[in-house]
Amino acid sequence: MIFLMLIDSEEDKRKFQILYQKYWRLMYKVAYEVLNNRSDVEDVLHDSFEKVAKNMDMVGEIDAKETKNLMVVIAKHKAIDIYRKKKRRREKELNIEYAKTPYVKTVFGIEDEENIVTTAIQSLPDKYRDVMSLRFHNQYSIKEISRILNISENNVKQRILRGKSKLKEIIDSQKMQK
Repeated sequence: MIFLMLIDSEEDKRKFQILYQKYWRLMYKVAYEVLNNRSDVEDVLHDSFEKVAKNMDMVGEIDAKETKNLMVVIAKHKAIDIYRKKKRRREKELNIEYAKTPYVKTVFGIEDEENIVTTAIQSLPDKYRDVMSLRFHNQYSIKEISRILNISENNVKQRILRGKSKLKEIIDSQKMQK
């Protein structure tokens, strides 16, 4: 087991092996209830046992109720973390697709600044629209946008600057028309 390399004392290594054998099925069940996906559950078990190995001082007696609760809580929290990450990834994908739809019309018209900006962003060329939507609607960092769109961080910064300039032009022309 790779986890044993994280543990210093031989006594803790033996204890870890017993914990693993005793609780992996229970932890699997807890994680599966959250994720309903075997592959993700395996990731949860790996992350959970890695955390246990790094924090053997938190583990009391193997058969103690507190130890069982600790193992369950660790697995549940790791499963929730993965669930949230996957959910954010799905939302990012949906938002990118939404941002790519041509000239999305707002239901309420252009009545306030937020709607003006939203409408203006939707009228930008694709490469600016994607970056501006992710940055200002979804609040992603430049680094995150770089990973999502698979472009350099400098490219993201440049598109934001150019996008802001184009937004200003669009918003100014909309205000002049009113």
